Amino acid sequence: MLTHEAPISVAEAFFGSIDSPKTRRPSRTSLALEKMLALHRPRSWAFGHWHERRDWPVDGTRFIALEEGGWVDLPDQKMPPSMARPR
Repeated sequence: MLTHEAPISVAEAFFGSIDSPKTRRPSRTSLALEKMLALHRPRSWAFGHWHERRDWPVDGTRFIALEEGGWVDLPDQKMPPSMARPR
């Protein structure tokens, strides 16, 4: 999973909840991502928005916060046949 923002619970775990204006008033996007996370736990989730590098597991998902200009290199994962592009 790759998104600009993170689920609000992850943002709070990574960056705190009280001292940051970005978590004090969560965006609709971070709240929606929280609901999506409750339905599906991907293996890995990279996000930006904070411009600080962090890489921690949260409840079985590896969350990677990317610094400004950052990148992430994830291992190749076999795509399920249902998602494969027809040739």
